[in-house]
Amino acid sequence: MVEDETPRALLLKVLGVLQDDVRVEILNALREGDMISFRSLARRLRVNHKKLKRGISVLVKAGLVEEVQIRVSDGRVYRAYRLREYVGRILNSS
Repeated sequence: MVEDETPRALLLKVLGVLQDDVRVEILNALREGDMISFRSLARRLRVNHKKLKRGISVLVKAGLVEEVQIRVSDGRVYRAYRLREYVGRILNSS
């Protein structure tokens, strides 16, 4: 759990996030693996980029998902996503 959050605040945050099917699918896909790129996630979920970007943004702001930037040799930056460690423990304990 994030240090400055009470269990009640965390629960309310998670319940708010779960009101959208795309966000639930994102969490489920991230639960199955370590880290996944934006492009791979879009393909796996068969969701357009705008909807996926919006869903990921909400999850990142809520502190449930972490964005990792990977710099490649030609100067480009790829973004990949993974569950925060405490979220992974919670989801995988069920």
